[in-house]
Amino acid sequence: MIRKLFGLVCFLAIAQCCTGMPIILVKNWLACAEIVIGDNPDVTIRHAADELRHWVKEISDAELPVVAKPSAAEYKIRLTSDPEILQQHPQEAELLKDIDGYGLHADGKTLTIYGTMSKGPLNAVYRLLRKNTDIIWARPNPEYGTIFTKKKDVVFNVDNGVDVPKFHVRGWQVFFPCPPNEFMWNVRNCATWTSGMGNTAANRERPGWGVWQEACYAHNVCRRYINRKNYWETHPEYYSMKNGKRIDPFVPKGEKTCHAQLCFTNENMVADFIKELEKAYATTSNAKSIAVCLEDNHNACECPECMKDIVLPDGKIINNKADNFQSTRFYMFLNRLAKYMQIAHPGVHICTFAYHYAEIPPAVQLEKNIDIILCPIYKNVKYPVNSPENDYSWSRLRDWFPQGVQIVVYDYYGIQGCFPRAVDRTMAADFRYEYENNVYGEHAELIPDNDKPSRYTNGTQADFWDTNAMYMWVGSQLLWDPYEDVDALRKEFLTRVYGPAAQDLEEFFAICERVWKEHPAASKYNTSQKYYWTALAERGECETIRKILERAAAKPLAPKAKILLERLTAVFEKNNLQPVRDACKAFSQKQKANPENYANLLRNPKFEDLGNGPKDETAMADWKKSNFASWVFWCRNYGTCGVVKEGGSNVAFMDTTDNACFLQQVETEPHAKYIVRCRVKIENPLESDATISLRWRRPDGNWANCHDTKFYAPKAMKAGEWHVIEGFFTAPDNVGKMSLQLGTTACKGKVYFDDAELYKVQ
Repeated sequence: MIRKLFGLVCFLAIAQCCTGMPIILVKNWLACAEIVIGDNPDVTIRHAADELRHWVKEISDAELPVVAKPSAAEYKIRLTSDPEILQQHPQEAELLKDIDGYGLHADGKTLTIYGTMSKGPLNAVYRLLRKNTDIIWARPNPEYGTIFTKKKDVVFNVDNGVDVPKFHVRGWQVFFPCPPNEFMWNVRNCATWTSGMGNTAANRERPGWGVWQEACYAHNVCRRYINRKNYWETHPEYYSMKNGKRIDPFVPKGEKTCHAQLCFTNENMVADFIKELEKAYATTSNAKSIAVCLEDNHNACECPECMKDIVLPDGKIINNKADNFQSTRFYMFLNRLAKYMQIAHPGVHICTFAYHYAEIPPAVQLEKNIDIILCPIYKNVKYPVNSPENDYSWSRLRDWFPQGVQIVVYDYYGIQGCFPRAVDRTMAADFRYEYENNVYGEHAELIPDNDKPSRYTNGTQADFWDTNAMYMWVGSQLLWDPYEDVDALRKEFLTRVYGPAAQDLEEFFAICERVWKEHPAASKYNTSQKYYWTALAERGECETIRKILERAAAKPLAPKAKILLERLTAVFEKNNLQPVRDACKAFSQKQKANPENYANLLRNPKFEDLGNGPKDETAMADWKKSNFASWVFWCRNYGTCGVVKEGGSNVAFMDTTDNACFLQQVETEPHAKYIVRCRVKIENPLESDATISLRWRRPDGNWANCHDTKFYAPKAMKAGEWHVIEGFFTAPDNVGKMSLQLGTTACKGKVYFDDAELYKVQ
């Protein structure tokens, strides 16, 4: 497919030679224009009119009237997707066909904003406001996330022409369904996609914003279609076999992952799946596609029938040792569903995650109504996908191109932690490469902008936005046009958000970007942010950053800018590891000089004494036997622990868990200071981490409301190598015990622990 939009370059070049025509909306705080929407506008055009009126009033205090037909106002802004209007602009309409761009035509004192899709005029409202005022939808928070300067005059300077996005699918996944504030942040930054919009409740709550309609989006073959309630007791043969046994698709409470897949060669299962697919589609409205996605695990069926060689139509044989064997097996099943949908629901596509083993393109040609959502989960986002550092992900993407189906890339740019993650340069390079290779869309994961605890940091989910909003905003603009200049976009963000302190913040982010980029640890979806906070301290940059932030705070900031700077400073101070590094180094020197002065407060610190854990702590319902005296084991959802021999001594490990730890409680007192250390080794550092953290108990036995995780890990973890992590902690007020936790928040494979140490230093 050759992109029609390449023809846009010459068209816009001509348009840019024109002098912008002024359309005056507000002058001296008084409305001069009206918004014309016609007699029967659809809900999206109404939203566009409401949004234009709302934000002009916020900026200028003047309220523009919304009318069906032109009346007495001096200037008119017409919002339309009327085919009769499009016929007046045939060249422009061809460029706008089947995409949510927009055209502008200023004629005297009338500005017509048109599109072949009514989301085009809605996008135009936001992009015209961005171009002609200093408004910025910087982050989702409704209190301080939108920033602008009050103005007595609002004027749109308009060049006739079209503005067409490079991708059809653009946006951010923010849980299911996307929360309201995050949803509107997506819309106002001209996204077409966000999570959960195939959900019927979300559709009822948010009609007419022009977002992509996908039904049943998520990992779902077992959890939704062939679900446990309806099929496990009567048809266990429908589910994947492992080690001779069918896997129960049970999902424990609080867990999101199902550990089963389906037996894709079972003909009765396929027949029932089609029935369930039909039921699911019947509950949706206006869905452009319906999702059929593997569960989030590698447990492909190993029954005799599924493990038979696959004989292709051309006679070629794919044996079960081939890299694309399981992928081919799955996509052959998906082709059958696609053929059914072609007959039952022409024009409706099936979308699926190309994820885990399904990331590998199959040996069969896919039906054209299958859309691939490629999930390059192993990509190092410090580098573009088409770079040697990302050869695995790049080869997967390249291998999909010959299939000729619609490809959306599901990236992991923003999911992790609160260290500034300068991914916008990578986004620009990725999006350009993908656009030039006919990729249909791009989206990535984000966490909500709220004060709920984050699973990725020792703070809240909003901490991520405090330090990364600039990159996510720049990324949103690049989704529309990846050829925009990243440095110019950053400057625009910082100037609009921080005003006179923009240059100070530019220095702050430049330091963090150098540290992030030069650190040897890859930056993947689950790479620990602690590596980068540690590197900041290792390089002696923390005091420099503190001075930069103090200098910025001394500037005459607007109220919202002041709040945002205070929040960013708080995240820095919360994660500043310079005091931890200095305290650990000073203690090590003292300990080496006089080791007899420091007693390890932990019992069984080397895990040599085996047992079932301390009896006084087994009353906690979710604490389990740990194999080691004085230690208990806790896991949130699933996982095991054990012991291995290494060099003649015991080593503790935990295996395959999303959140777990070894625990030991120690008597303490308020304000006491402690150094803690432990040796750790990780079997699979790409998908695992190791942590030290402390929780505190009050004298009455209840947990104190704090959870310290400031540990110092000077090196990136390498597979099979021992590393030391350490921390410096101060006990809070009114505590009687600490709970030391040696654990992980992501463990695929084993994480090992040995030689734990805890010392009181005051």
